[in-house]
Amino acid sequence: MGYIGRKPQRLDSVIYDSTGNVGVANSILAIGQDGRAVWRPPLQGTTGDQGIQGTQGILQLGPLEHRYNFATGTSGDPGSGNVRVNNANIAAVSQFLISTTSSDAINLSSVLSNYDNSTSFTTFYVRITNALNPAQFAEYEALSAFVNSGTYFQVSVSTVLSTVGGFPNGQNLIVSFSRVGDRGAQGTTGTQGTFGTQGTLGFQGTTGTQGITGTQGATGTQGTFGTQGTLGFQGTTGTQGTTGTQGATGTQGTFGTQGTLGFQGTTGTQGTTGTQGTFGTQGSTGNFGGATFDYTFSNNTTNSNPGTGTLKFNTSNITTANRLYIGDTNDASINLDNFLQTIDDSTSTIKGHFRVSNKLNPNNFVLFTISALVDQTSYYEVTCSYVSGSVTTFSDTDILITFARTGDKGEQGTQGTTGTQGTTGTQGTFGTQGATGSQGTQGTQGRQGTTGTQGTFGTQGTTGAGTQGASGTGIQGSAGTQGTTGAGTQGSTGTQGSTGTQGFFGFQGTTGAGTQGSTGTQGTAGTGGGGGGVTDATAIAYAIGLS
Repeated sequence: MGYIGRKPQRLDSVIYDSTGNVGVANSILAIGQDGRAVWRPPLQGTTGDQGIQGTQGILQLGPLEHRYNFATGTSGDPGSGNVRVNNANIAAVSQFLISTTSSDAINLSSVLSNYDNSTSFTTFYVRITNALNPAQFAEYEALSAFVNSGTYFQVSVSTVLSTVGGFPNGQNLIVSFSRVGDRGAQGTTGTQGTFGTQGTLGFQGTTGTQGITGTQGATGTQGTFGTQGTLGFQGTTGTQGTTGTQGATGTQGTFGTQGTLGFQGTTGTQGTTGTQGTFGTQGSTGNFGGATFDYTFSNNTTNSNPGTGTLKFNTSNITTANRLYIGDTNDASINLDNFLQTIDDSTSTIKGHFRVSNKLNPNNFVLFTISALVDQTSYYEVTCSYVSGSVTTFSDTDILITFARTGDKGEQGTQGTTGTQGTTGTQGTFGTQGATGSQGTQGTQGRQGTTGTQGTFGTQGTTGAGTQGASGTGIQGSAGTQGTTGAGTQGSTGTQGSTGTQGFFGFQGTTGAGTQGSTGTQGTAGTGGGGGGVTDATAIAYAIGLS
């Protein structure tokens, strides 16, 4: 028996065999001994070896993300590099415990302390995510500050969202934090309520007992709380590492030679499975999460323009630096003016964080907080504070810098309403006449009497043997007018007026009598305007960008 040939993939016309069938692609039209043409199945070559799977791409971390392992158990130190919760069901926990050292041996004591220093009621949120399956995570809201237990920190939490019931012991996790912006300023005090009108004067009553003290006025209502500050933006997720390439397909098996046609034989046994193909190549490293930009590192430490695509610090040991100088255009010629201004516009004390890392080795990094940015026209001067890291400088100048912005400070609370004026107390009755007071103390010394007026000068004696004029006898008073000049002898000077008599000592006035009138009852106090505050932050649990 011979064969006619293989059917092509496409036919301009349909070819039927002797049984009325149309062959499938690559099938063979064979002629049997009976002279009938029959379509035969195509000859299949053996399957090539399966390529082995490429290795897992390296997961890069954002500036507020850290590597940890999950530890089962519900209390006590989770152990270095581990986290644990106080309930086997991680959706129903109330305590979160985290080692001060991450699973990649980085001490994060100062970093963890920095997350709970917000002045808002809720200071931060924390999410634990399966490092190999980001869809499995649990997110919690912090209800207290971290308690430092030496080798680990502990905090009270409530569950915001969970997509998994639990993690196995040793599960690789990514632990990410989101700090809440600082609380808004205190609202201004409400204005003073107006005074009530004066009560009418009561009639004179009989002497009564001492009035009881009036009751205390009710406290004014509390002013409304200020609105909650908006939450900081969530850092963007790092790009997925590329998948390893597919192993090469095994070569096509050669076709066996066509045997002579004969009667239909029994079905052959199943061929053996081909051997495993080689592994695919390693996936490329993913970029950092968050807003990440490519720059070149410079060892220069002066406050000057570092140049396009370049950044530098103000000290050669980066861990002691407090200034970052960064060109406003990165290595990819992207201008970052608008982006850096959004960070400077944050009203929180800590405006954000930035992380600088080696582009080819992300484990070589430094992490800083941002407190101010100054636009120096062609570069930015960033006031910063070192938080943590694994290097003191970068020997490889090819680096990445990642920014994360802190949410704005909450707005000031609204003005509290004015409290109402308390009513005026009634007039107390007049007391009875008191007994006569004791003798007053001696009066003060009377003032010195005024000097007598000067006596007038004697008239000028006539010229000749006239007698001496008599001395004036008037009391000393004001000076007399000048006598006219004459030819007589000078008249004698008048005698000195006598000193005025001593004034009498004043008598002591009698002490006023009469008992104290009873005190009127106290009017109720006006309600006071309350201070503005901050609203409950529970309603914003999903606004942090982690859910």
